[in-house]
Amino acid sequence: MAWPILTARYATRQHLTELATGAAGAVRLTQFLSDQLCGALLSDLPSEFLTRYDEVHYPVQAYRFGPTLNEHQNDGSLSETYWSSAAAANSVRDALVSHDALQQRIIDEVSKASRGDILSASINGREAYWPIIREISHGTLLHWDDVSREYPDGLFDQQIHHQFAANVFLQAPSVGGELRIWGRKWQPADERHSYTFGYQPELMHSSPDLTIHASNGEAIIFNPTYYHDVLPSDAGARRITASFFIGTTDSGIVLWS
Repeated sequence: MAWPILTARYATRQHLTELATGAAGAVRLTQFLSDQLCGALLSDLPSEFLTRYDEVHYPVQAYRFGPTLNEHQNDGSLSETYWSSAAAANSVRDALVSHDALQQRIIDEVSKASRGDILSASINGREAYWPIIREISHGTLLHWDDVSREYPDGLFDQQIHHQFAANVFLQAPSVGGELRIWGRKWQPADERHSYTFGYQPELMHSSPDLTIHASNGEAIIFNPTYYHDVLPSDAGARRITASFFIGTTDSGIVLWS
């Protein structure tokens, strides 16, 4: 399929509509972050703050600062460990000026695609954590992300109509680290190929419909309910992003990680 990448200075509501309907595969936002802010974020958050994902569920080596909802999912409900992890991350992040600047920058940019408020998604009145800082230099398994499928009984106080993923590149490898997306969504028979948090590569019988190599300071937004993965970076280069989800609601946009 011919699946365009929409390149723009900032995201619009029309961009999100095209991602939701499958008319576009991704939106590339150029100059989302300055070199100065990227550098400040990396220097403010030393490597020791990046914690490896649970090796049992995430066998591919990857690291993150801040909790994700899918790590703390327990039979379709959210474990209380999520909130203790969020509190620990917030205690570190509150002292980092650059991370306040990052959050404000994200809010300012995402607001251009909204007709309403920009809020943190909430769970029983408690704000979800976002964005995580994530190092995925060894690639990922093939997978999809869909909070409505991961939490079928509902999770957020807000009703999410469409979910999008956003990766803001703080450090992009010159070779490798590409995001690959297939124009295919989950089907029940796919579970025959499930493997820990993802799926065996033989599930896909065709090349990806989209392959994106990003640069420092760019943001890539896509529909994560389509299958996707990340290729390993070349020669030990690091791939570090600020990552979060965007959900459209009746009253605006909510964010979470």
